[in-house]
Amino acid sequence: MDRVRNLLEQIQGRLDELNKAERKVAEVILLNPQQATRFSIAALAQAAKVSEPTVNRFCRSFGVSGYPELKLQLAQSLASGAAYVSRAVEADDDPAAYTQKIFASAIASLDGACQQLDPAQVSRAVDMMIQARQIHFFGLGASAPVALDAQHKFFRFNLAVSAHADVLGSDHAPHTLEEKRKAYPDSPSGMTGVQTLVPVMLDHVAAGRLSLQRFVDLTSAGPKRIFGIARKGRLAVGYDADVTVVDLKRRETITNAWIASKCGWTPHDGRQVTGWPVGTVVRGQAVMWEGALTEPSRGEAVRFEEGFPARG
Repeated sequence: MDRVRNLLEQIQGRLDELNKAERKVAEVILLNPQQATRFSIAALAQAAKVSEPTVNRFCRSFGVSGYPELKLQLAQSLASGAAYVSRAVEADDDPAAYTQKIFASAIASLDGACQQLDPAQVSRAVDMMIQARQIHFFGLGASAPVALDAQHKFFRFNLAVSAHADVLGSDHAPHTLEEKRKAYPDSPSGMTGVQTLVPVMLDHVAAGRLSLQRFVDLTSAGPKRIFGIARKGRLAVGYDADVTVVDLKRRETITNAWIASKCGWTPHDGRQVTGWPVGTVVRGQAVMWEGALTEPSRGEAVRFEEGFPARG
């Protein structure tokens, strides 16, 4: 049953393994699985612009004897709820194609999450929330809007809820555009963000959407407070002299060429910002000035105030 239920996912997952002709067959099936169940082998071959023997080879590569059996398994798969698969949006997709792909991918993600939920654990969570005097939602980095959304939704249940966003984190997952273009779940999550965090957030400060004090708290004092990091989070005697020097009025344009990461791209390419990091000081040593490194790497293990003894 698992093989039948996940046939569409199997086809999607093996796209890169198929030869050029068999991939054409797969793409026609994935584009409209319901229609594929109504095709004759001749019609499918014509739609994919391949020969009928190619269709048969495609079927055998997925462990079925021929196209009639493949159609049967496709129909069973669709009836079992696996009607949606994730397919990458291509540059030449028309509005109808990319709209269908985007919605199908979202539905596939929701369906996958639903199938993994344990009803007993859901019931236990509901019982605990009903009995709770207060519910707090904490958003870390990009999850802050999720926490706020949960807060608004749970207000409707007449519960005492609050949302907290104490940390602004930057992701650094330097995946190339070629890797990111793959369809989910083959596409890796995350993207590079360390280099763009400060200029993007300073632009929010310049626009009045965020105070400078709040920005400092989210990126410095907040992490120190939550994780109990020693000698970080403020400028004071006994603390590490970690400083970012910024020009609040400087206007720059973020470009792919500016990105130092191996991926060589940023979703902020072409974005004009007001506010720019000029220099970086780590433990009292200037290590970056005007975009150029001035000192070799001096990384050290993070120390904690308590509960996390340093390893020798």
